[in-house]
Amino acid sequence: MKKGWVILKANGERVEVESNTKPTLQQMQDAVGGYIAYIPCQYANEKRTMVVNEEGLAKGLKPNISATLIIGGKITGDVMILIGFRG
Repeated sequence: MKKGWVILKANGERVEVESNTKPTLQQMQDAVGGYIAYIPCQYANEKRTMVVNEEGLAKGLKPNISATLIIGGKITGDVMILIGFRG
């Protein structure tokens, strides 16, 4: 994938979306289920931006094991990783 994003769901599902345009704020909010926060990460051997639910811990969202392993800290809820775009 050259450009687009990957959604890593808390249930383990992984969804890839190819796109030449950066996702809109609404698309990012829909993907993570609320207000967003950006976290720099290393994904597929490249520096990327992970979009997470800003209130995921406070809301008690389900732990996201895949995202937690990438970041090295507790991440909850569904996340979006931007490929070829910056947050």
